[in-house]
This record gives sequence, C-alpha cells and structure tokens, in this order.
Amino acid sequence: EWTDEAGFQPVAAKYTRLKPHTDIERNRTYIVTTIVEEPYIMLKQPEVGEKLLGNDRFEGYCKDLADLIAKKLEIQYELRIVKDGQYGTENPEVKGGWDGMVG
Repeated sequence: EWTDEAGFQPVAAKYTRLKPHTDIERNRTYIVTTIVEEPYIMLKQPEVGEKLLGNDRFEGYCKDLADLIAKKLEIQYELRIVKDGQYGTENPEVKGGWDGMVG
C-alpha cells in the first residue's frame, strides 16, 4: 500500500514467491522510463541548499516500488523521464511505429 505520509509500505504476499530470475544481471544499470504523473512519479522539492541527483530527484508510488524491487533483486536502476513528456501513441512516421513511452 502507499500513502503520502509513509510512501510505499510492503504488504505480506499471499502467493508462492518465485525464485529470482536467472537472467538478471546484477552488475549493470537498468533504465526505467517513466512520465511525471502524481502520485506515481513526482519531482521532489529539495530542501534549502540541497541538491538532488539521480533517482533522488523523484518521489512517489512508482519510485518507492522501483526502490524495493531493485533492493530485492540486488540491481541498480536509473529513472528517466520520457523526453516528450507523453504517453506513446502509434505513429507510422517514426522508426518502430510508436512514439513516446510505451509499456
């Protein structure tokens, strides 16, 4: 569950956990593309004199969830905001036929 006050709080799973995926490479950084949309991903407001870098620039449900997944899988990830700020749409004029973020 997630709240504004506490962020993401894991809840006990009601299913059998699978073994970690064997193809996960722990010595690489995974790129996670997202879009700014409250409460999922928001730009974090720095304290006076504070400089936020990397994933620390963001907060919200998806950031908290990504942090927990990365910790569990022992991987590194980098959040990147989709360049055009849009969800993807079908567009035959671009390579691959889609623009923006799709997934």
